[in-house]
Amino acid sequence: MRPVLKTGLRRLWRPGGALQVGVTPGRSLLLNGLGPAATRFVGGLDGTRDIPGLLTHAEELGLSGAQATTLLDVLARAGFLDDAGYDPGPALRALDPAEADRLAPDLAALALGYLVPGGAVRAMTRRRTAVVAVYGCGRVGASVAHLLAAAGIGCVVPVDAGRARSADAAPAGFRNPRAASHRDERDVPGPRRRRPAVPDLAPPGPALPDTGESPAGETPTGDEPRRQDLVRALIRSSAPGTRTTLPANRQHPDLAVLAPVADGYPAQAAALQAAGVPHLTAEVHETTGVLGPFVQPGRTSCLRCRDLFRSARDPGWPRAMVPFGGVDAVPNGAGRACDVMLATQVALLAALHVLAFVEGDPPPTVNAALEVVPPFAAQTRHERPPHPECGCGAEVPDGPGPAPATLVHS
Repeated sequence: MRPVLKTGLRRLWRPGGALQVGVTPGRSLLLNGLGPAATRFVGGLDGTRDIPGLLTHAEELGLSGAQATTLLDVLARAGFLDDAGYDPGPALRALDPAEADRLAPDLAALALGYLVPGGAVRAMTRRRTAVVAVYGCGRVGASVAHLLAAAGIGCVVPVDAGRARSADAAPAGFRNPRAASHRDERDVPGPRRRRPAVPDLAPPGPALPDTGESPAGETPTGDEPRRQDLVRALIRSSAPGTRTTLPANRQHPDLAVLAPVADGYPAQAAALQAAGVPHLTAEVHETTGVLGPFVQPGRTSCLRCRDLFRSARDPGWPRAMVPFGGVDAVPNGAGRACDVMLATQVALLAALHVLAFVEGDPPPTVNAALEVVPPFAAQTRHERPPHPECGCGAEVPDGPGPAPATLVHS
């Protein structure tokens, strides 16, 4: 091991030889009474020396081996030391310098969340080797795909053959496709520049329909770029090291996000469930964002479980719903309410839940759903347990059913 003080930690030298490491309350450390030798020793934790080398260096500075070991132990217990000699593995070694520089702040932040040396490298490796499909690339879905690519997911596959509309544009997604002055003809397929067709290796299951709907005042010409093409171009411009088609040796993504633009997702949800692909729904229903449940087929509650519980409370509800998917019949085009700030908040939460799952942590939408309400994105968690009559294979807990909702953030 070659100890290095984690680069994301701020170091503040205080009067009297005191060193404060970190500035976040509850995640900072104050080392009092450091002499000149100890100060230089801590400042020399730059990852160029292994433990024996550090002890030798301490003696050269006039610091005893016991004192140096104590300092190292204190910093290690606080989770402030990383291992500069940790092998990054092929996924991170393959990054070109520009992409490595882009992800450096993310690695530094990840390091602060893992107490064990090498934790950030392992987490980023999981991100780089993950394959995530995003079905639906409107305001929510395009933003989810862009955020995941920005966070280091190695393969983000946008799936939405629908024609882009001005109403689909969002700050974290793609720009207004009808604003000609904003078109980058080098990257975005459009009516003024054609490029040879390249076969896509999209995840199996029915493609999202090309509905061809347009907002009020816009007449489709057939030349508008497809939403998935705009998202691919967006990812190429901001995270060029991210793949946007399914690898040839893969039949399914590792997980999927369902963010329908106008039509429901029952067929795609059923296909993902049958294929055993974990999936998360992310939607805006009028003035409420809805995230989840995060489905792990055969292990946790599925979308049909959710719908069965709702049908028990409201027997007439299924007649107005798309079978299995449980998505309301929604208006097309500009008639559908989708506040851009709420859509961005839902997309951010969806991306965070995907990253948690990729890194090995169960997101809070497992067997549950989050409702997000403007104006300050208050979040309420609703339990969505497995339903005894669903047959999806998830273990049904004992008890009467879902517990009361819980306010988790405001």
